[in-house]
Amino acid sequence: MIAKVLLYKLILLFYFTHSLAQQNYIFKVLAIQGKITVDDQTLTIGSEVKSTQNIILHHDSSYIALYYAGKKEVLELSKKGVYQGQDLAKQLNALKGWESDFFYYALKELSQEKTFIKNPERRPVSPVIALLPIEEEKIYGNRLFFRWFVLDQLPTKKDIVEYNVFINDAKENMLYYINTKKNYASLELASQKFINHPVLYIHVVPVDSKGNDLTKGYKSQIYKVGRLDTQKAKLITEELEQIFKDRSRDTAFSKLAEARFFEDKRLPLDAMYAFEQAISLSFNSEAYKQTYRYFLERNGYPSGIIDK
Repeated sequence: MIAKVLLYKLILLFYFTHSLAQQNYIFKVLAIQGKITVDDQTLTIGSEVKSTQNIILHHDSSYIALYYAGKKEVLELSKKGVYQGQDLAKQLNALKGWESDFFYYALKELSQEKTFIKNPERRPVSPVIALLPIEEEKIYGNRLFFRWFVLDQLPTKKDIVEYNVFINDAKENMLYYINTKKNYASLELASQKFINHPVLYIHVVPVDSKGNDLTKGYKSQIYKVGRLDTQKAKLITEELEQIFKDRSRDTAFSKLAEARFFEDKRLPLDAMYAFEQAISLSFNSEAYKQTYRYFLERNGYPSGIIDK
């Protein structure tokens, strides 16, 4: 297993360093959002930047992720300004290299290499409205983010105007209620409403313009979400601290690596939230959205759900 991982790293790094060595540049664009130029030329995914060139971010809402050949690193910029290639290279050369495989996995996905390995444990969806993930799940973090989708088996799907989301405890007492036109919701589990309830039950009800439940007469499932037990959560915390000991967790690329970590640990709710954070931190970069779609496809979910 160790030999396979090392071989994978060597192949991946050879792919990038070989292609970069053929050219007189040190950076290659992996993800981009907003107006970013070099020599008055707008950068796009795949663009190359030489060490002698300046990268200009024209707005604070801009974002760029660059692969750096000299150190096998990913550089992220998200503040308005002028950045000289040589200065950026010096900063990166001072960094300690990646020690975790999850950064390599994140790089592979951000490089637009689709990894479609379907999770065989995902069971078929049968209710007319289903949450992602579709099974009972555990969650590590304090932020519960979930999406849902309505299947075509529901004849009244076209009449949906909004959704009523009910969060109940084990005794079926309603702890929280959300009315939304969106297909997702987010809960802060550390809040007083939920802190004493290790298990939550979620029920999403689509309604029409008159407030009628459109799932009447059809199977409508209630989804169970439980907190990870204390010992397992402690181990997860220790692993994350080790992975990110030399770098910030609050960047889009780090969140992508974090998402792969949670997916590997079979914590899809935490993985989904990490993907959502990566997209937000990259100011809605299409490249990060695509990595999220790959994750959904791997796990048997409709990837288009994030575009609604």
